[in-house]
Amino acid sequence: MLAVINPFHILRTFLIGVLALLSIFSVSAFAATPQPIPTDGNIIAIGVYDMTGYTGAQPVNVTVNGVALTGIHNDLAVVIDTGVTLTLRDASITNAGSASPISAGGLGCGLVVVGDNSAIATGSAFAGVNVPDTAELTIEGPGKLTAIGGSNGAYGGAGIGTPSGITGGANGPITIQHTTVVATGGTSSAGIGSGNALSVVSHGRNITIINASVTATGGAGYDRGGTPGVGGGAGAGIGGGFSGEGSDITITGSSVIATGGAGIGDFGGGGAGIGGGGSFYLSVDLGGGFIMTAEGSAGGGHNIVIDGTSLVQAVGGNGAANSGGGAGVGGGGSNSTLGSGGATNITLANNTLALGSAGGGGGDGDGALCGDGGGSGVNGAEFDLGGGVNASVGTVPVNLADHPDPAHGDYPVLPPATSPSDQSIALGDNTSFSVALLPGHAAPREYQWQVSSNNGTTWTDIVDDATYSGATTDTLTLTGVTSGMNGRLFRCVVADSVWRDAPTSTASLSITGIPGTTTAPIPVLNPATLALLALALGGLALRQRRRGA
Repeated sequence: MLAVINPFHILRTFLIGVLALLSIFSVSAFAATPQPIPTDGNIIAIGVYDMTGYTGAQPVNVTVNGVALTGIHNDLAVVIDTGVTLTLRDASITNAGSASPISAGGLGCGLVVVGDNSAIATGSAFAGVNVPDTAELTIEGPGKLTAIGGSNGAYGGAGIGTPSGITGGANGPITIQHTTVVATGGTSSAGIGSGNALSVVSHGRNITIINASVTATGGAGYDRGGTPGVGGGAGAGIGGGFSGEGSDITITGSSVIATGGAGIGDFGGGGAGIGGGGSFYLSVDLGGGFIMTAEGSAGGGHNIVIDGTSLVQAVGGNGAANSGGGAGVGGGGSNSTLGSGGATNITLANNTLALGSAGGGGGDGDGALCGDGGGSGVNGAEFDLGGGVNASVGTVPVNLADHPDPAHGDYPVLPPATSPSDQSIALGDNTSFSVALLPGHAAPREYQWQVSSNNGTTWTDIVDDATYSGATTDTLTLTGVTSGMNGRLFRCVVADSVWRDAPTSTASLSITGIPGTTTAPIPVLNPATLALLALALGGLALRQRRRGA
């Protein structure tokens, strides 16, 4: 005998499943409500914790996955346990004491940023986010993280990496992916990498950036108020603090601006944009015929790879009065008594702008585009390949007529502006597209907006008329858009005294309210209404079954 399938039984089973799912969603919503951090500082349960008002023990230890921190705290140290990933949700953490705001406590640590977050060390030589050589940390989005290293006199910590060399050496592996990061080093420290090396070797190494937007700035050397015979070396944007090397740095599919710090005093070397930190020199009269002298050579840049899908601007820091400037990518600048930071195994793709910075007087050289930093007698030209070993750089022919020294040949092309954003407006309304120059680009600047009506196959220069205005400025204004403009793409071709004809990415125009394209809205039931409907239908199905019995 064949079994008869009752459709009402199937419907009731389905509705019971819907109710079960609704209950799960309801529980999840309540679980996401922020709760206070335990008074002992140990977070051992999954949940969202509000830092505001926490007065318990320091530091806060996160020992399980599934924990999120939110709120603001001005004196907190958070430690991520081995193998644990912590989430920050619009969290702001500052520490003015003897610890970093956030520290990776071991291998396999993760930090997920949602919204706008910050980790700032103030009044101390600690890193904003501490990654010691015994730990590793992966930072990922979709949000933004601002990390600032602290400064305490001549001592400083990296934005992301290690504190001053008095307490920390080389950093552990750092991976930044699918996120936006702004990292600034303290005195003589790297934006991302190592703090300054005073009593131990402190190198910036094992740094990987994947599909991220990163701005990293090295800290300037320490200013001792004009004391003669003193040189404060600077940190690299990405790499070593002063005297520290920058090695094993890989950038893939990312937009990066890396700027080395400037050397200070008579003998402070400039830091590389990406690579080594600048040299330092110290000579102090202690009285009684005793003179203390200390010096550290410039750090080199080694095993640095920037792929062709990345847009990178790397600028070395200026050298002090008697010191070399840092390379764009490579070694830090040196003072006149020590050799410049060397460079080996560096590969730059076509989209990399690497600018070495000028050294000081006394015959000290400028930093190279790709290779050794400047040093006494080096005289590496700003756009030369420099003295690097196994150094290679992609080249794209560009018009160098406006460049002050076109004899150095071709160099890479990088769009010098942020890209415009997509716009969606109603038919007949007004809107605009804008671009902004990245830091470090010189006047005169030229803009030319273009439009495409065939999905980017061909582009046409825009001229001012009744619809378009500002066609040769940084902002293009559209007045009274028509239905025929729906789906058009826009971009801006920007040039300055270095770059020629470098287009931004495209932005689209979407127009709503076009006759014949309106669609009726789809009604959406909230969970409470859906639950009542499910109960009603379930009761109806049960009554129908009883009647048919």
